[in-house]
Amino acid sequence: MIQRLGMGAMLIASVLAFTGCSGHRTSNGADVNQVASQSQAYLDGYNGNIGVAPATVNNAGSPQEYCQAVVALHPDYTKSEQSDYINGCLDVIGGSDSSTNTSQDAASGDLLTRLNSAGGDDWTEDAFGLQDSPAGFETDYLASGACTLWVFDTGEDATAAAKSGFLDNFSSYGYAWGTDSSGAGVIAMYEDNSSACASDMLTTLGWGTWP
Repeated sequence: MIQRLGMGAMLIASVLAFTGCSGHRTSNGADVNQVASQSQAYLDGYNGNIGVAPATVNNAGSPQEYCQAVVALHPDYTKSEQSDYINGCLDVIGGSDSSTNTSQDAASGDLLTRLNSAGGDDWTEDAFGLQDSPAGFETDYLASGACTLWVFDTGEDATAAAKSGFLDNFSSYGYAWGTDSSGAGVIAMYEDNSSACASDMLTTLGWGTWP
């Protein structure tokens, strides 16, 4: 997260220095009528990034990473609003195939994709979830190795769950909690901190090392 914020700070400075121009279609052809029907956060992401320089996006690494960084301009957003903003941003700069992706798909789908892209283990979304879930719990991802990544709406929700004894039944596991670059709160749980799935979580979350 610290590394991501460093890149975000540079991108925010670039975005604040540029003024977008108006337009009638997105870079990948989204219709303005379709755009207008979206949420205010989506419109902020769309309108706020019209005309952004390709070099600025390239410097971020990818359209997804650029949009995840500039959403920090709106720290008051909820998790859902952050995702809507990212969708609007991606649509206008040509980084998304559709302007109708749901905010939940954008957030959780991206995290699962990044876990699998890390290349250490195979990850899937838990099909059963939790019967008695703590506040803010969204979903959890399971590796074929002994790792689970629990996903929450915010870092505060993840912290509260971790400190409330949520994982007391997993006494043989180690775990750490914090925030993903998308803004989601997470608890990363592992049986062996040197395992392939533990490495996947470190890579995906950008944490570097386990505490």
